[in-house]
Amino acid sequence: MDLLKTAGGGVLVGAVVGYVGNQLVCEGKLGVCRGFTAEMAIASVLGAYVISLYIGVSGFMAAFTVGMVCGNKSLFNIKAVEESRVTHAIFKDVTISIIRMLIFMLLGIQMNFGIIAQYWGEALILIMAFVFVVRPVSVLLTVPFDRKAKWNIREIVYLCWIRETGVIPAALAGLLITMNIPNAELISAVTSMAIIITLTFQASTAKYFARVLRLEIEPKINVK
Repeated sequence: MDLLKTAGGGVLVGAVVGYVGNQLVCEGKLGVCRGFTAEMAIASVLGAYVISLYIGVSGFMAAFTVGMVCGNKSLFNIKAVEESRVTHAIFKDVTISIIRMLIFMLLGIQMNFGIIAQYWGEALILIMAFVFVVRPVSVLLTVPFDRKAKWNIREIVYLCWIRETGVIPAALAGLLITMNIPNAELISAVTSMAIIITLTFQASTAKYFARVLRLEIEPKINVK
């Protein structure tokens, strides 16, 4: 019941704040803040987060829901000004890049090389299990049921291999440390190893593996 209250309350707050914020920057009578899409996005996220914490529900779910509403305006019958939409897209890309750098920097600060040296063998076995067992099994249990996409076997094999671990696990690992969760440093160390290994081992072979499976698309060159 506590989970339903905190998560559901956060979703409700985020939906309301996100909808109101989008209405204020859209076309129409309510769009009194049109032209300030980026500023309204920040205000909506911060507002939803603070309101949620104040009433005792999940601020993270509220912020996530605001993002869902902002990214799916057409579903809520919200028509954005084209110029504002372009500005918002540029603002989003720049903000994401900055946040990613900060998250990886914080994860690097929290890396404990003593723990990595002590548990590197067990961590490596765990990472290999995720790469060669968990990822393929999760793909095979989900992707074939997506009939509309019409995945072929070569594409499914490619999905089983190409999945580097990155910013979300890094953020969650950092969150565990700040919350003083037991064994958080060990979890952070394993996460760091997973990120380094998958980014270097899997990401570096993505292009070669696509060529082997004949999935690589040659760029089209227009000759006038």
